[in-house]
Amino acid sequence: MLAILLTLLLCFSASSCTLGFLLLRATTDIEVENEVESESELRSESETETESNTETETETETETETEEETEPDPENSIPIYTVHELAGITEPGHYVLMKDLTVTNPAGSLCKHDFSGTFDGNGHTISVVYTDDTETVLEENCGFLFMDLIDATICDLTITGVYAATDRKANQYAILARRASGTVLIDNVHVLDAWLTEVNAGNANLGGFLGDTDVNSDVTIRNCSFEGMIDAWHTAGGLIGRLGTSRGPANSVLIENCTVSGLLVTAGSELGGMIGKVNVAYSCIIKDCFNEAFVTGSTLAGGAVGTVISGDLSLYNFVNVGTVLVDDGIADPFVANGYYQGSGCMDLSPSLE
Repeated sequence: MLAILLTLLLCFSASSCTLGFLLLRATTDIEVENEVESESELRSESETETESNTETETETETETETEEETEPDPENSIPIYTVHELAGITEPGHYVLMKDLTVTNPAGSLCKHDFSGTFDGNGHTISVVYTDDTETVLEENCGFLFMDLIDATICDLTITGVYAATDRKANQYAILARRASGTVLIDNVHVLDAWLTEVNAGNANLGGFLGDTDVNSDVTIRNCSFEGMIDAWHTAGGLIGRLGTSRGPANSVLIENCTVSGLLVTAGSELGGMIGKVNVAYSCIIKDCFNEAFVTGSTLAGGAVGTVISGDLSLYNFVNVGTVLVDDGIADPFVANGYYQGSGCMDLSPSLE
């Protein structure tokens, strides 16, 4: 009997050990599986984060490359730091004024060459200073800044204090350039405290910006202003002296959102706040502009245009607030002589009665 009990006890102990071992093995396997699953989840999360970071970096690089592509390439522009560099412009290109410039006692034009390309004033000012009783004498067919503008853009520039005279009896003179040829854009340019005079009696065309526009030219002047005095013998305009030449008509001229103020005087017959004479032009539009200048001439003076010889002139929302007078002829707040069309124009000039 005792032998049977011992045998049963040994079997039970062996079974318990086996069961314990099996339970321990099962627990260990579960823990290992849990660790493997945890490692797999961590690895998956890490891979997901890595992929996300990679995508973000790729997007960031793409955005950076896009931003860089929209920025102007400095290699394509030529910086201007000095008056000497400005006067030395002879080749077409994209020029950028990098600082305000002061010109003292200029004897003549700053740049005695035609200009093609872009001259970006970059928001800076060219100031002219005279230390004695001198003046700038413009040579024949000259502008103060450039000779002619040929397929050119002038933008974001202010010119102050020019005191220029010419003793020639013909041709064209102005502050920016004597003539515009091809496609020309003048945008956000301001000529202030200027004085342009024709000393000897003649048939010159004087303008605050341009003396005249060439045959087949397309000229746009917008967001600009002229403030000063123009004293001429024949034809003068606050912005342009004459449209078209004897060689043929200008193609199109648009003057938009511009203001002229100061004093415009001529002893001749063609004087306008914006344009002296539309000689020949297929299309000329003056839109959203103001004449604040005192305009006085001999026979023909207009707040916008002195006379229209041949061309299609349109005035839209033009406002004249300056006094327009003549000695013996026609003074008109808009156009003194010739046909024009338009709408929204107002005369707010003071009454002389």
